[in-house]
Amino acid sequence: MKMQNVSANTSLQINNMDKTISSKLGELGLSEKESILYLELLKFSSASAQQLALSSSLNRSTVYVLLDELVKKGFAKEEKPADKRIYSAETPEILIKKADDFVKYSEAVRNDMISITEQLNQLQTAHQGVPYSTFFENKEGLSALKQEVASAAKKLSMCGCVKTTLTKALLENAKDLRLIVNKKTVTQFPKVLENVQLISLQEHPFTSDFFVFGNKIILISDEEEFAVRIESTEFAEVLRETFNLAWEEAGRLQ
Repeated sequence: MKMQNVSANTSLQINNMDKTISSKLGELGLSEKESILYLELLKFSSASAQQLALSSSLNRSTVYVLLDELVKKGFAKEEKPADKRIYSAETPEILIKKADDFVKYSEAVRNDMISITEQLNQLQTAHQGVPYSTFFENKEGLSALKQEVASAAKKLSMCGCVKTTLTKALLENAKDLRLIVNKKTVTQFPKVLENVQLISLQEHPFTSDFFVFGNKIILISDEEEFAVRIESTEFAEVLRETFNLAWEEAGRLQ
């Protein structure tokens, strides 16, 4: 009985060791199943896919795919004696070589980034102050642009006209904000009405949003699933002054 306990403890220790090593192998680019199979392969001098499937409890067809990947990545070798595919593991020293290769690759990438940094800085400088626009034509693009607006509202002065569901996020988190909003949309936020001018969409209909902050103008149409971000200091100032006129008139009408 005592011997059985020792055996069980030893098996548990091996399993725990395998899990630890498996997670480390992931740092060299092996998936979890590839790591498991490499560890199983080390336990054999050579083995067939069927043997490995039985010992690893993995599906046989999956084992063939994983073995092909291990061979491609240099962690295993394949032999074909008498029309039979037999595999063996590369020695554990291969891990050190792979780690060294990874370090060399990372250093090469770093050197490449250093070499193009000056070019990137020149590119950034060349475009500073130059107007340009970006278009968004699907729901994912519109969602990303709305998140940009909501994030900017937390730290920048912003003004705009809003029709969409973005109103709530803006009114709850904005730092310095003025909005012209549909009356029905904003009734649930009475505490922030000093930042809002209310209008009736029946009398003054608008079907899209626009926002101005910094040198950016963002226009969003949910109905057409289309939006545009314009970065222009001059255009932003013009639209900001136009908004100021609309703000004063909306206040008078209100």
